[in-house]
Amino acid sequence: MRKSLLHIAVLLLAVNASAASRLDSLAQRLRLFGERIPQEKVYVHMDNTGYFLGDTIWFAAYTIQTNTTGSSNISKVLYAELWNHDGYLVERKLVEMTNGRGKGFFALTDSLMYGGFYELRAYTRWQLNWGEYQHRHKKNARWWFFNNTMAREYFRDYDKLYSRVFPVYDKPQAPGDYFHDMTQRPLHRQYSSEEKKKLELSLYPEGGQLIEGVPCQVAFEAAMTDGEYRSGKLEVTAGDSVVAKAETWNRGRGVFEITPVSGKTYKVLFIADKDEEEEKAPSCSERLPKADTDGVNVHLYQEANQWQADIRVCGVTGQQTLGVTVIHQGVLEFFQPLESPETQLQLPDSILAAGVNQLTVFDDQGRVYADRLFFVTKPELMKPTLAINGIKDQYEPFEEVRLEIQSESIGAGDSVATPAVISMAVRDAVHTDITFDSGNIMTEMLLASEIKGFVPQPEWFFESDDEEHRCGLDLLMMTQGWRRFNWQEMAVSGHFEIVHPAEYTPILTGAVHKYRGHLKENPPLEQVYYNHYIMMGIDPIDASEYIAELFGKKSLTHGRHQFQGKDYHHIDRMDSIQSLTKEMKEKMALDGEKLRREVRVHAEFVDYDNKESVEGDVETVRGRFTIHVPKFYGHCLLFLGASDTTKWGRRFLFWKRKPHQWIMPDEEEYPEYYVRLSYPYPRFVKPYTFYHINYAETKDGSSGNYSFGGRMLKTVNVRRRRGRRVSYRFIKPIIVMDAYDAFNTVVDAGFIEGWYTGADNLGSSFGRYLVSDMGGGLDYETMAGEKKHKRDNEPRKNDWQFYGHLENIDRIEVFCDYSPRLEGDKRFMEAERPPVDVIAMQYPRGQQRVTYRDRFIHLPGYAYIEDFYHPDYHRNPPKEGQKDYRRTLYWNPDLQLDADGRAEINFFNNSQKTSIVVEAEGMTKEGTLLYNN
Repeated sequence: MRKSLLHIAVLLLAVNASAASRLDSLAQRLRLFGERIPQEKVYVHMDNTGYFLGDTIWFAAYTIQTNTTGSSNISKVLYAELWNHDGYLVERKLVEMTNGRGKGFFALTDSLMYGGFYELRAYTRWQLNWGEYQHRHKKNARWWFFNNTMAREYFRDYDKLYSRVFPVYDKPQAPGDYFHDMTQRPLHRQYSSEEKKKLELSLYPEGGQLIEGVPCQVAFEAAMTDGEYRSGKLEVTAGDSVVAKAETWNRGRGVFEITPVSGKTYKVLFIADKDEEEEKAPSCSERLPKADTDGVNVHLYQEANQWQADIRVCGVTGQQTLGVTVIHQGVLEFFQPLESPETQLQLPDSILAAGVNQLTVFDDQGRVYADRLFFVTKPELMKPTLAINGIKDQYEPFEEVRLEIQSESIGAGDSVATPAVISMAVRDAVHTDITFDSGNIMTEMLLASEIKGFVPQPEWFFESDDEEHRCGLDLLMMTQGWRRFNWQEMAVSGHFEIVHPAEYTPILTGAVHKYRGHLKENPPLEQVYYNHYIMMGIDPIDASEYIAELFGKKSLTHGRHQFQGKDYHHIDRMDSIQSLTKEMKEKMALDGEKLRREVRVHAEFVDYDNKESVEGDVETVRGRFTIHVPKFYGHCLLFLGASDTTKWGRRFLFWKRKPHQWIMPDEEEYPEYYVRLSYPYPRFVKPYTFYHINYAETKDGSSGNYSFGGRMLKTVNVRRRRGRRVSYRFIKPIIVMDAYDAFNTVVDAGFIEGWYTGADNLGSSFGRYLVSDMGGGLDYETMAGEKKHKRDNEPRKNDWQFYGHLENIDRIEVFCDYSPRLEGDKRFMEAERPPVDVIAMQYPRGQQRVTYRDRFIHLPGYAYIEDFYHPDYHRNPPKEGQKDYRRTLYWNPDLQLDADGRAEINFFNNSQKTSIVVEAEGMTKEGTLLYNN
């Protein structure tokens, strides 16, 4: 008996030792992951807070890597994007990054743009390895694509990318008339319904769950559906009994404590404080999440100069071997096994880094039981690291301005090895907008980049290190926390995969697909066309009639069809779009990445400017390939083809279709495959909140914009032309794109194969690509060319004979009332769904372009860099009556600080008496963040 007990004890010890070893192994993997696979964070400093059509947006970009918190050398390419108010991409630029820094500009041309709140978004390709999820869409939308891989790539979205929202006003009617008129995109009809704002209450149990019989902290947030915070009072009831009460502390947030009892249901009622414009105070109620008997309860709070975590393990979870870790920006700071059901951990500030920290309780299998974010403040965060000396209260017209910049973090004896480079903007204070999107490089890198959604005026949290601001930060962590660093991805093997490479130069990735029906072993070409019609939703009977009309007589030569009097690129009457059954779609779906044998991809890059070319071959791996793009600026021409043949001459790969003439290729020249590029660009936008499109209060408490010298900027006057349901006035399209670029776009997205199949097919595919499924069904209208011709009174040719050739089409214009930022809005549902009009515009005077058999792409390279204009009124004194309407008086994205952290600048005021606002931001190579007040 004693031997048996001893044997059991030994086994238990062995099991415990094994479990402890697995905990250590998970912690070790967590540590190594954070050290070896760091993430990147992005910040963009802009020269102004608001712009007018016709202005130029100047910006400087910064990246850090999380394992060192220093400037990043992972990515040399930054993608900077400009999105308009409705959520359509205006322009994308590739910014060259050196030592974690880059610069660029966007020109706000007023030809096709309109007023509104625009968004500047920036990210690296390496960043896209984290936070990916599938954007909401109807299941039927997958039928647009040839396989599920293409659908997943199209609908992928990301939790957190750098974003900055700012107003763009109408172009001044006269120079210097900076009235805040904002005429948004004209709509052709008045919608019968609009979303009414409602009060919403969100509940967040601390650590992630409620435990029966255990005091639990629950944070809450009250806000309208547009994101506006509401203050008020909260009451928790169980039946007729009130068990807890609370009030909001900061930004509509608060916390209450409750001890859940088995069998009871808890209702939480929130009543907002009544607004002056409201007849009745809004209220809402929610049910408290059901409490569990098993689990882990975590209560984290700050005492003196340390954080304390009270951890209680309940139920059968207590039989598990548990551990706790604390990580900061993915780097492991603390690890300890839990040896008892009730544990109190002391976490001194000395072992914790400033910023967002993440405490996680887990078992030896890698299952997470509780998770809690908390923010560690440090005294140095409460004061700026850059001082600007020499600022006067007011400057006369054309007066020279002299400023001195001094870094408090760099100087004699400092450990910083490399002198810092900062970006600096000086603005006319009279024309500066006070927005809620007012963070700096410190608030972005340490706070906003770790938080889900938008943080209005994040600098408020660092005004003072007192109880009010600490509580505000902690409530922010409990309610708006988002796990940039997924613990299980980092600690558990097999939960993470690097999909996007780090880019030292731009990289092209893609797949090779077989053309359907173009080889002997494939079905006849009539069957290929029939399948293609069915894929586009054409009725089978109509498809058969089209095939008979299209082919006429046929003859077989070498197993391939040839035609008399017909062009195989000419497709007629692609206008009956109908739905198909799932079975039909799956039966016809392509899986082009599963090739019978690997093939070679040939790429040739031709520079626009010097006409030099670089070419090379790469072999596919499981049907996919990667190409490193040579360094160039602006755009280049990319010729891209693939084949398993050994005949790789230019004549074979890049065979041209000449205007008015079609040369049938020989047997060995016929395209066997087409190449589809897989771009990483996120294509969906987030909705704007109340704080994106409204202005903050000034320091004197008044609402609106900042006032200096007795002059107050006018309030924003938003205009949007509305009317009844009438035909469009084709004036402001949502997008205009070169027809060849539009064709390449839909091919790479997976809507059509790599060959042109008519303007209507291109138009419907491009419309789908641009507006997706509108957050609802798939019904919308498309057209090609007709209404535009009627408006311009242009002579019309035979539509489909003419538009059946890509060489005849100049550009694609798309018109639609839909706004992607309002996805899911009732205004775009059912009968209210707006049509999508896609217009193919022909070349003027019968001109034509050259088209190519294989892929021909205008490929963007690094964006060109321009210099900001600074007038020198010493050299060229102003003349009498001369006007200078600059609002940004000085912009320098590369201001070098000396070894003592100092720099001096001088520039000239505009032609008005004014005050100035100065913003200076940057960081050292070692990671010291530099910013002023």
